[in-house]
Amino acid sequence: MYLLIITGMSGAGKSHALRKLEDMDFFCVDNLPAALLEDFVESCAKPTPQIERAAVVMDVRERGFLGVIEESIKALKKAGVQTELLFLDARDEIIITRYKETRRVHPFSREGWIEEGIRNERKALAALYEMADHVIDTSDYRPMQLYTAIERALKRGEGVKFQISSFGYKYGAPLDADWMLDMRFVPNPFYIEELRPLTGQDKAVSEYVFGFGECKLLFEDIARILTRITPMYEREDKHTLSIAIGCTGGRHRSVAFAQALYEYLFNNGHEAYLYHRDIFKDKQP
Repeated sequence: MYLLIITGMSGAGKSHALRKLEDMDFFCVDNLPAALLEDFVESCAKPTPQIERAAVVMDVRERGFLGVIEESIKALKKAGVQTELLFLDARDEIIITRYKETRRVHPFSREGWIEEGIRNERKALAALYEMADHVIDTSDYRPMQLYTAIERALKRGEGVKFQISSFGYKYGAPLDADWMLDMRFVPNPFYIEELRPLTGQDKAVSEYVFGFGECKLLFEDIARILTRITPMYEREDKHTLSIAIGCTGGRHRSVAFAQALYEYLFNNGHEAYLYHRDIFKDKQP
């Protein structure tokens, strides 16, 4: 049996994730008490046919959750149950906005202050964050993008899947990246009038960015490192590698570099995905 435990910050999208997993033929349960987790897994083996894939949302709504969840996960793994932990996160300002829109009370806020609740919850969940097999930052995801991210995180097969993304530091760095590259050492095409309205997907911007020798050298070094360490990730059963590439606005330099890295990996037979998070946030006329 494969068991996926979904947890994370309140307001990060756990209910959306559970609906997606239902569509993926998981047997799903929301807000399962942590004390019942091992009994639940045992019950999944009783039906005919047995339940092969299950997903449960467990979080701070159930007050006993934090006291027993870590030991329950360890016990299940020791018993031979394939168990993984999916942690959903979001930036503080995004969570605040979501709570204000729904007018809900944060479960970790004693007096109704959302920021206090977020701060307390992050502290309480720090150990689970470190234990997680998958971490997804939902801050900038619409529901369909979240569904795609879940599919990618859970997909299994031969080789490492590369998740290449670009972002703008002015909008916040992504929390779910394994590697993060800063392209702000390259002069900014934003200050060149004819390049400003374009993006890193345009040939003129890409040629400008890679016209700097330092950028070419960095690309060659990254390609060489990935060639060397990919077999090591496979040996350690790491199925995805998320590489986030940033510049100031996430429109020119990071996009050009991410596009080139994605094409390099794809053309060399790797499974790769590309996502430009902030490419149109600073759209110029």
